[in-house]
Amino acid sequence: MTLNPPNAVIFKENKEEGKTTSSIEIINKSNDHIIFKVKTTEPNNYIVRPNQGSITPESSISVKVICQVNIIANPMQILNDKFLVQLSKSSANTSDLTNDEVGNIWKKIPRENIVQYKLKVDAQ
Repeated sequence: MTLNPPNAVIFKENKEEGKTTSSIEIINKSNDHIIFKVKTTEPNNYIVRPNQGSITPESSISVKVICQVNIIANPMQILNDKFLVQLSKSSANTSDLTNDEVGNIWKKIPRENIVQYKLKVDAQ
C-alpha cells in the first residue's frame, strides 16, 4: 500500500474554482482487497470524498479533499491540521459495499490489523 503524496496534503491556490482542493491517491499493490478511512483533526475545515471505501487488488483510488478555509487570506489557519489515513486488508470482496457496510467492517477490525499514515497539511 502506498500513498501519494506520502507525507502531506498539499493545497494550492486555485482562483478559477474558488475552492482549494487536493487529493490523496491510495495505491493497493497487493492481491488483497483493502478498506480505507480518511480522518482529519479539523473536520469543519475540509470535505473529504470518499472518506471511506474499498480498493480492489492491484488498483488505486483518488480521495478528493476540499479545503473550506480561505488559504489566500489566512494560510496559517490550516498548517496545524493533520490527516490520518487508515488501511486494512479485508478477507472478503469489498468492491460492491456501501459506505455503511464498510463502516460496519471497520468496527470489527482489531487495532493491530490497521495500518495508519499521518499526513501534515501544507499550503502553496
